[in-house]
Amino acid sequence: GIGGLTAFGNRYHNVIGLILGGLFPFSLIPFAYSRRPLEKGISIFLIVLGFLATFMTLSRGTWAGVMVTFLLWGAYRNWKLIAGGLTVLVVSVFLFGPNSIAERAGLLEKQIGTASGRTPIWEVALGQIMERPLLGYGYGPGTFTAVYEEGRTHQPGEESNVPHEHNLFISLLIQNGVVGLSLYLWFFGVMVFNVFRMIGRIESGIDREILVVIVSGLIGEYLIHAMLERNNVGNWAIPFWAMTGMAMAILNRSQSNQGAPTLGQIGE
Repeated sequence: GIGGLTAFGNRYHNVIGLILGGLFPFSLIPFAYSRRPLEKGISIFLIVLGFLATFMTLSRGTWAGVMVTFLLWGAYRNWKLIAGGLTVLVVSVFLFGPNSIAERAGLLEKQIGTASGRTPIWEVALGQIMERPLLGYGYGPGTFTAVYEEGRTHQPGEESNVPHEHNLFISLLIQNGVVGLSLYLWFFGVMVFNVFRMIGRIESGIDREILVVIVSGLIGEYLIHAMLERNNVGNWAIPFWAMTGMAMAILNRSQSNQGAPTLGQIGE
């Protein structure tokens, strides 16, 4: 079990990982507002606490997403210091944290070949995608289980009644087909591209700091972590839409101040 994290209403470690992984980027924002040493110290404590909490979920996909988020954020700061800090954090967690964290990491030696049992699920899913590639099977929380059971060949390693795809992009293909996946990638790509471009135009300031956090979180959670979990549906998508909403607000304000067309005006 994962102890006190059951307060989130779900004992399943990957679900808790989806929640905390999506929230982790927001723990980096107070650092941007910190000016005094005490404020910096408190913000660093919050980052460390958030980092430890994500490792306590025992979700290795969450670990990967959070570390990528942290490193991308650090690339716009003192990347050597951030990389060193991340190394110290990870080593400390494994040395002084609960034994369950090290044990969970140790399972990778046996499970990495199947991505912890995911590849048999993906093989069945991809076979079903080929049956209805354009528009998929329709949106809904129970869609994949029925589609999976229909395509399951009962080979060794294939679980029964799998609730979801463990991959955001396969999920989009199953439910919405190539059309849905293309629309998502277009939206995601345009958002990330515009954020990167605006970061390059803004030399300093709070807006730039927040955009760096947002683009780091989007890539870490909704590109890297999304390869192992379907983390952009239902309540799990709230951090995604919060980050994109903040990014769009900053982009529109910055472009408006510069006299350029805002995102809402483009295409009119």
